[in-house]
Amino acid sequence: RLLPGQSADDLVREIRAVIGDDYDITVERTMPATETTWEDPIAQRITEVIAKHDPEGIVVRTMIPGFTDAKYFSQAGARWYGFAPIKIEKDSGIRFAEMFHGNDERVSVESLRQGTEMIYRTLVAVASK
Repeated sequence: RLLPGQSADDLVREIRAVIGDDYDITVERTMPATETTWEDPIAQRITEVIAKHDPEGIVVRTMIPGFTDAKYFSQAGARWYGFAPIKIEKDSGIRFAEMFHGNDERVSVESLRQGTEMIYRTLVAVASK
């Protein structure tokens, strides 16, 4: 996966700096990274909804290391937000990175309820502005 602003040639140069020129490197397929700005009305609605539902909540921009369809749809002009509001209680013993695609993949019923409500409220807020 490429970082925003990085080309396949940039990546190959970085790899060559580490392993040298003794190996062939072939890039078979590449697409530019998808990046969404927070200077956007939808991002602002997400921040507002989270503030109402969880005043202590913090919106954090992250990079999704896995694959999504965002790359394909963004080429058609669609904007994408990896908005998955999941609240994990501090003393739950749950490690966020281990929750997904693991042997014990789960979220609590309450987290699912709250997250669904926040997504719904975000959609309503976006549609009404």
